[in-house]
Amino acid sequence: VFFFFQAEDGIRDAQESRGLGDVYKRQIQNPLFRFIEREVTVASNLLSYLRSKLTDLKGVCDGTTQSTQELRQLASELHADQIPATWRRYTVLNITVTEWIADFKKRIDQFTRIMNVSGYQKQGVWMGGLLFPEAYLTATRQYVAQNHMWSLDELDLKVELLDGQTVDDDCFIVTGVQLEGAEWEKSTKLLRLNKDLSTPLPALLCKWVHMQKSEIKKLADDEIFAPVYLNKSRANLISSIKMKRGDISRNTLYQRGLALITWS
Repeated sequence: VFFFFQAEDGIRDAQESRGLGDVYKRQIQNPLFRFIEREVTVASNLLSYLRSKLTDLKGVCDGTTQSTQELRQLASELHADQIPATWRRYTVLNITVTEWIADFKKRIDQFTRIMNVSGYQKQGVWMGGLLFPEAYLTATRQYVAQNHMWSLDELDLKVELLDGQTVDDDCFIVTGVQLEGAEWEKSTKLLRLNKDLSTPLPALLCKWVHMQKSEIKKLADDEIFAPVYLNKSRANLISSIKMKRGDISRNTLYQRGLALITWS
C-alpha cells in the first residue's frame, strides 16, 4: 500500500514539472512525447484508483468504512493472490497479484525515469514494461516519418545488437528482450542454434530505414522474419523483424519457434 501512495506522489510531481508553457506546446507535436503522455496518464489514473480502493479496504479492516460488494470482492481476490479484474487496464500474463504489484512498480519506475527526458527513446526503453508497446512502435515510426516528411509505408524496421553504433534521431534502443528458438551471435550478427529455451539479449538498436514500399516485405536469401511478441504466451503480436539466419534453414527456425519476447 505504501508503494501506491509513494508512486502516485512521485509520478504526479513529475507530471506537474512539465508545465503548460511554450516548451510543452512544442513537445506535444512530437509523437513520442504524446505517446509517453498517454502512458503516464493511464498509469497515474490506475495508481489513483488503487490508492482509493486500498484506502477504503483498510478502512473496512479498521472499522471506519462501511463494507460494500465491490470491497468484499476486492478483499476476496487479494486474499486468493489474484489480480483484481478492475486492475487489469493493460495486457499482462495470468500472474499472482504479488507478482503484478512488483511488475507494476518496475513500470512506474521506468515512467518516472524517462517521462521528462528529451530523446528518451535513445536512452533505452524496456518495451515490455510499457502499457501499450504496439503504440510505442507506431510513435517511433511516426516520429521518423514526421522529421523527414516520409510516408509511413516507406519505412522498414532494422534491428541490431547494440555494439557501439551511432544512435541518431532515427533510432531507438530497446532493452529487456528475450530470444526463443536460437541464439543471436554478437560477433557474426547471425542466428545460431543452441540448447536453451530462451536467451536474454543485450540492448537492441532499432532504426526506421527509408526504402521503396515494394522492397519492405522482401527477404534476402539469408534472412528470416522473426515475430516479436509481448510475452511468452505469444497471444499478442507486436511486430516482426528481419534477422540474418546464416546457414540455418527457415523451416528449422520456424519449427524451433523463433521469436523475440519483450516481457518475461
